[in-house]
Amino acid sequence: MKQRDKLNEARYFLARMRAALDDRVAFEYDLSAFLSASRSSLQFALEDAKRKQGGQAWYDKSMQNSAVCRFLKDKRDINIHEEPVRPQRSVSIEAMASVHFTETLEIEVIRNGEAIDRRSQSSGVGSNEAASVDVPVTVTVTYVFNDWVGSEDVLSLCGKYVQDIDDIINDGVAKGFIA
Repeated sequence: MKQRDKLNEARYFLARMRAALDDRVAFEYDLSAFLSASRSSLQFALEDAKRKQGGQAWYDKSMQNSAVCRFLKDKRDINIHEEPVRPQRSVSIEAMASVHFTETLEIEVIRNGEAIDRRSQSSGVGSNEAASVDVPVTVTVTYVFNDWVGSEDVLSLCGKYVQDIDDIINDGVAKGFIA
């Protein structure tokens, strides 16, 4: 069924987006392809549904019930007809480190202007050695649509879109609007 073929194509590009987080250009190209394939799946569903009585109303209601479908349909339209969609990219870097200090206590006893006793005592790592520590660093890259009202990032939103389209197709098949 052509709706599922296009939905599987969208899943493919979603997987590529997940793999391309560090490459902004590749991520945006895969997002563009994802938006086109996912929208095509819904357009094929609409074409089938329009041929059946009540099909257009069913489709309109299905789209109305999904804020994600409406939002990403609009993103696809902007991407195709106006300009490439470029979500905001956020990079966070987390590093955990331990710092070790060495302290030295030096005592000098002076009598009649002459040092008669000197003592020193160190504590910490070694006796005047600095500690070297490997610092694990975690880098997290996320993309967001600034105009999306929810808290989902682009990947989460696209995953929800795939699920909503799958639900719409299943409902359309069950109700006889989609062959």
